Amino acid sequence: MSELSKAYGDFLHKPLPYVFSLISFIFYTGITLFALLAVYMNAYIFLEKANLTNLALPIIGLLGIVQLYLTSGFYAAMLKGFYTATKSRARFDTEAFLTYAFNNAGKFFVAFIIVALINGIFAAPLSYVLTLNLSLAIKVVVGITLALLLFVINYLFYYLALTLILFEKINVFKAIKATLITSIKDIGLMLPYILFIITTLTLILPLIDLISLFVLYPITVAYSFLRLQRAERILARYL
Repeated sequence: MSELSKAYGDFLHKPLPYVFSLISFIFYTGITLFALLAVYMNAYIFLEKANLTNLALPIIGLLGIVQLYLTSGFYAAMLKGFYTATKSRARFDTEAFLTYAFNNAGKFFVAFIIVALINGIFAAPLSYVLTLNLSLAIKVVVGITLALLLFVINYLFYYLALTLILFEKINVFKAIKATLITSIKDIGLMLPYILFIITTLTLILPLIDLISLFVLYPITVAYSFLRLQRAERILARYL
């Protein structure tokens, strides 16, 4: 719990570096989303005039991939900003934020896709069972099993992004291997993950959602970084 106390104390002492990184993520993600929507609307007008509206769906898919790619980069830069604030209490300025985002978007995009695919592969069969005409008792059991499965899978990959921040020169696949083994060997890493889930769930609650977003979320991520650093010796062994 010493890491949690340190994360809390660091945030209270100097919250602006954390908040700046979070606001930067929200701002640039929103800007790119609106820009891509404008691109789509203009493209659709052209397709309509050229009688090629059947291409609208592929264009939406392509723009969606671009948005995910850029968002992955902005998310990486936000995490780097949190880590910088935790490590040195320094602010990750706008130039550093954007440079890091564009330089690392590809790596974090690949990591996101891999984790999403693994979640989909394991969750899809049980999700399909829930759509069948089965008794309520069976659906409850399947639903609980699905929730537990997703809990374990996402715990095993929770520290993947943080590992990519701590060890910037490694590739995604080495980071996945190291993260999986470290998460299994050091079960204490589950505590920050559980706190992260609780914090994430509070984001849907009115009145406290802004507190959760701008206070609890940065503290939880900082706590996760500090706790992962305690397991860094195990982590580095598999990189």
